[in-house]
Amino acid sequence: MSLGHIANLKESLSESFLIIKTCLTTFWFWVPVLLSFYIVLQLGIMFYIHPLALIIVPSILIIYAVISDDRRTKAIYGLDGKQSEDTGKKLLSDVDIERLVSEYNVMLKDRKKPQDDEN
Repeated sequence: MSLGHIANLKESLSESFLIIKTCLTTFWFWVPVLLSFYIVLQLGIMFYIHPLALIIVPSILIIYAVISDDRRTKAIYGLDGKQSEDTGKKLLSDVDIERLVSEYNVMLKDRKKPQDDEN
């Protein structure tokens, strides 16, 4: 082979690779490829997957996600069943509740006084 043939071969290969690169990087090249993949996928789903599986499997995944999120929240905040049930009892004792009720009654009486003065 002479140098002219090698140069022509090199130029032909570089032009071929440029055309291939151009085709693979354009949007319109991939539209029919993706459409055909979508059609084959839909046909596969239609014939090989039971319709109830399309309802049951996402439901199971949702339930699993809710349970794992609950576990994650309990692990982050260090909660267990006993702590979450006794939280209200720990926050306010009977004495605190009586004190808050008496303060609320005093506040209501203070509000009524200016209204009574206006009438």
